[in-house]
Amino acid sequence: MKRYMWALCAALLTAACTDDAELQPSVPENVDEETLPAGTVAVPLTVTLGTDWDTDAPKTREAPPDQRPGLVNESGLEETKDVDRVRVIAFRRRTLDDIIMTEDTDTSFVYDPSNDQTLTCTWQDGTPDGQTPTAHTRKEAKGTLKKVYGYEYRVVAVGYSSRRAFADTEGIVPASGEENVFDFDLSDGLKFQDFKVTVKDYGVWDEFLKGNPSSVIAYESVGCLSWKTVFVPQFFYGYCHTGNGNPIIPFAEEGDGEDEQETDKPLTGILYRGVAKLELYFTAQIYHNVIDYNLLWCALLGTNVQTEVGLTDYDDFLRPFTPVQPAEDADGEYTMLTRATGLSGGKEFMLTAYVLPAKMRLGIRMRGEGTWGLRYHNGKIEVSNGGSSGENATGIISTNVQGEEFYFRRNHKYVFTGGKTTELFENHPLN
Repeated sequence: MKRYMWALCAALLTAACTDDAELQPSVPENVDEETLPAGTVAVPLTVTLGTDWDTDAPKTREAPPDQRPGLVNESGLEETKDVDRVRVIAFRRRTLDDIIMTEDTDTSFVYDPSNDQTLTCTWQDGTPDGQTPTAHTRKEAKGTLKKVYGYEYRVVAVGYSSRRAFADTEGIVPASGEENVFDFDLSDGLKFQDFKVTVKDYGVWDEFLKGNPSSVIAYESVGCLSWKTVFVPQFFYGYCHTGNGNPIIPFAEEGDGEDEQETDKPLTGILYRGVAKLELYFTAQIYHNVIDYNLLWCALLGTNVQTEVGLTDYDDFLRPFTPVQPAEDADGEYTMLTRATGLSGGKEFMLTAYVLPAKMRLGIRMRGEGTWGLRYHNGKIEVSNGGSSGENATGIISTNVQGEEFYFRRNHKYVFTGGKTTELFENHPLN
């Protein structure tokens, strides 16, 4: 007997022997319940992290975001090593052939909490965490999707890192785990077209704004700051299918044999990064009135930091929305994206952050301490023909941004390098 008929008979027998609510799906109006046999089938699910990064040619003016592809950068394999979790979220609707269609019929996919799961992502060849993967190694996450007869599904997967440690923020932001700094808007009855993710924003601590209140040193103005902190996760995104690329997964579909329907085809999917990665390398040292200030910390700032994005398609990441709003007492728009601490004068340091695609300006806020006490500095990051702290950045300029404005694109990596920050901070203040 063909697999589909076997599954159907088994489902009917199972339904007769159980009161499990999941085996007795709710029936839409105008549908005869007796025509909808109840049953389930579990199918294996495997998602893989894509490893290609895109980079634009350095020092060129590229097309606006995603109007043409960048250059393939194979180093993306190493960039996936910290991503260790994949959230799989399913939506389902009654198979359209089983519904009497009217003008008022709602054919939306609705959130299915029974298929909401978090999977562990590991190297497919067993490479231990922390070791360099081989050229053909990929990160994978494996699970199982439960399908109910009479329904069809859409399955979305989002990867992130539960191991990422965040900059010290005096307890304002969780110390680690990207799952702690974003929320899915999941609720009973949520429709697929309304599915989105929201990155949380936090305040800043007093020391970030004004340092030691007992100091007599005049502090750098905070008028440029939003008084907000945002840590954007790495966000890999994709959907699952049975091999034909169709995002809609039926209970049964054509098999290999003639007139044969299969219910147990495995699901696969590839996840691609929906955010941009920023890497900044500087050798920083503060001078003021010939006094050498030891650098204690340096924070990366950005304007127009977006916090929400739809999750119905990978192209949703081209259109994030809801920029960070300044705190009630703040006048500026520069939001903290990350911070490096434990520094000293003349020491090279690196800042790493992720952002949803947007046109932004970048800046730095530093704290130094010297003979005459504490001092703060703000400064812009610019790219110009005359040279600046970001003159060697890759992939940052598009046709509608100039100088201090950058358009950061999804799945792109941007590297800034520069020399000492004396000139940067003396000549390019944020406010």
